[in-house]
Amino acid sequence: MSNALPLFLQTNEEHSKKSSVKKRHSLSFIDRTLKSIAELIKIVYFQSDTASRRGLLQQVDARVKSIFLFFFILIISLNRQISSQFFISAFFFVLIISSGVNLAFIYKKVVVLSFFFGFLVVAPAALNFITDGEIILNIVHFKKDLSFWIYHVPSVIGVTKEGCLVVLGFYMKVANSLTLTLMIVYTTPFNEIIKSLRLFRVPAMFLLVITLTYKFIFILAQTTEETYFAMKSRWWRNTRESQMDKIVAGRITHIFRKSWIKYEEIYRAMSARGYTGAVNISYSQKIKYPDIAFLVFFLAIGVLCYFI
Repeated sequence: MSNALPLFLQTNEEHSKKSSVKKRHSLSFIDRTLKSIAELIKIVYFQSDTASRRGLLQQVDARVKSIFLFFFILIISLNRQISSQFFISAFFFVLIISSGVNLAFIYKKVVVLSFFFGFLVVAPAALNFITDGEIILNIVHFKKDLSFWIYHVPSVIGVTKEGCLVVLGFYMKVANSLTLTLMIVYTTPFNEIIKSLRLFRVPAMFLLVITLTYKFIFILAQTTEETYFAMKSRWWRNTRESQMDKIVAGRITHIFRKSWIKYEEIYRAMSARGYTGAVNISYSQKIKYPDIAFLVFFLAIGVLCYFI
């Protein structure tokens, strides 16, 4: 009887270059959905984590931060000086650092959203047929001016200095407003933000609807995740994308029914604990003197930014 080793154990095979290269596989519909749910949960966890840290803004009362938010939104909207907008940006940058919030996480969102809503929207205003001024970059040159109906197109179309200042000013307003909003959101617990809106006479029932919607989103996300994991565990890996889309489309009604049942269970639980439709969302504590000092300081900075 031969005890010789098999041939494949005696040979050393070298991996080819093609086998060493990792192939990129596109994510399936379910994988993309699970990834989106994971990112949503990650964002909520990050918000609750940063709001519980020991930082400058975390120590300030939520009502003071709400006043600070609306006051600076007003200052940013009314101020037309680009130098003032840069000063406000520097002030927000210092507040974010002193509050222990991740700068990359905040400014990554600010840059992306500001580019779409603060630059692309008003980018045509940099052209001379919209904003008159000194042309610093020629784009198109015609033989003569063009006129049709009530519109007049000059023979030379280019970017003006005054137009660039208009675009930059609008972009800075959007960027500062987003930075301020994200800074307040990520340094304040969600329930405190909702309660602080009562200071502006927002109806309590409206705040209750926002709170329940906020919590219900994660219940629905959990239900969706559990359903998709169950579906994925019963599928072969080589299932076609078109088949996945059909099966997922057929499960949308099932997910909706499960979420509706969960909603009914929540409402019964609230009714069992004494909910009768009356909502009382208010603060029992008064604003402390350090919070008043912070408020006066913030208001002074805002006035200074407006008159710079």
